[in-house]
Amino acid sequence: MPTEAEVVQELTEEDFEDQAKQPGWCLVDEDGPLLAYRRLDSSVCPRPDLLELPAAGVIRIGGGSDDRYLGLGWYPAENVGGPQARWTGGVPTSTLRVKLAAQPYRVTLQATAYPVGQELAVEANGQRVSEFTVSEGWNEYAFDLPADLVGPDGMMTLTLTPARAESAYERTGGQVDDRRPLAVAYDAITLAPK
Repeated sequence: MPTEAEVVQELTEEDFEDQAKQPGWCLVDEDGPLLAYRRLDSSVCPRPDLLELPAAGVIRIGGGSDDRYLGLGWYPAENVGGPQARWTGGVPTSTLRVKLAAQPYRVTLQATAYPVGQELAVEANGQRVSEFTVSEGWNEYAFDLPADLVGPDGMMTLTLTPARAESAYERTGGQVDDRRPLAVAYDAITLAPK
């Protein structure tokens, strides 16, 4: 069961107007059939203008202003070996949405893995753009994001899919009580125009 949002149905514009008046309902996409979801937490719906890339091009994951960019698949912010960050691994993929200008970017992830030798696949608006191994300990991992993958409205959805997740409980044979499946933790995602 999702912890942050639940996709509910395809809607006509008239249906959405009625749903949007109820608290907690958010519009996903206006191209083609309208999709809406109901927030299961107390957060408000992100507006596209709030999804614009910060001036420095850095989204600080776990830094307190990252919620608006994050879709499903992220644990709450916590100290991960020093920096405030967020783990993924509770669901197979984690998503991040951001509004970008239609140009190429160099994307850098500041990340650490929990399972040794973690493989990570990255998609941009549904197209595979990179695969690499994330090691334990904080490191930077970079890839290029072509301009033609940025949607006509500027919206970009990055999908991060680790190969596996493992709990601290499993890894330590029960010596640690944390049973959450952990895959990759992220501290920052930088999108720099090329």
